[in-house]
Amino acid sequence: MKASFIILSLIFITSCTQQKLLTHNFIDSDLDGVHDNRDACPNEPGSIFNFGCPDDEPQLSLSFNKEKSTDSDLDGVPDDKDECPFVYGSPFNQGCPFKTKPL
Repeated sequence: MKASFIILSLIFITSCTQQKLLTHNFIDSDLDGVHDNRDACPNEPGSIFNFGCPDDEPQLSLSFNKEKSTDSDLDGVPDDKDECPFVYGSPFNQGCPFKTKPL
């Protein structure tokens, strides 16, 4: 009797766990790379570093405009906003590389 109760309990627990795994929400409505269940702004594309919301500082945000803009150095910063348009750099440094200090 105890063995059948334990087996039925394990079957029930296993089926509940499997059903829960199949119903996870991996939808990203605004296609910003942050799933809606963790996105603070699920209808506005934004930064993964800002919980899926648009950045407050425009110089740090990348351009997702429908119009194509030129990015000569392919660093993700359009040439019209890139202070170093022909040198690969960081979007957090206006498109310029960070200077490294010698050791």
